[in-house]
Amino acid sequence: MRGWEGGLEGLYAHLDSSFQISPPTALIASSCPNYFATQSFLLNRGIRVPQDLSLICVDDEPHFSQCRPSVSHIRWSSRSVANRIVRWVRNIREGKKDTRQTMIKAEFVEGGTMGPAPEE
Repeated sequence: MRGWEGGLEGLYAHLDSSFQISPPTALIASSCPNYFATQSFLLNRGIRVPQDLSLICVDDEPHFSQCRPSVSHIRWSSRSVANRIVRWVRNIREGKKDTRQTMIKAEFVEGGTMGPAPEE
């Protein structure tokens, strides 16, 4: 699993430790592969989404709408990101300093993987 030291086992170890003392009420996955690996972890432990925990993905995957429940996620334009990277590379190649911060428009898509906050 890219992005996690120790691969999939590293991700599972991290998730396992997260539930030891004070279980989270929501998890945010940084990518589609991490989302589905996390969902698998939760299913194997009998943790229900969204009844027991909200699960959200920061990535946009066209097939999320075909999942049941549909996946809560953030929709953003990869084209805008790619265009900015190309401009940055061009500027660096031409010897120009480019430390400009770029904002990318994003939209939160509330799917069926978000449940209500637990009551105290």
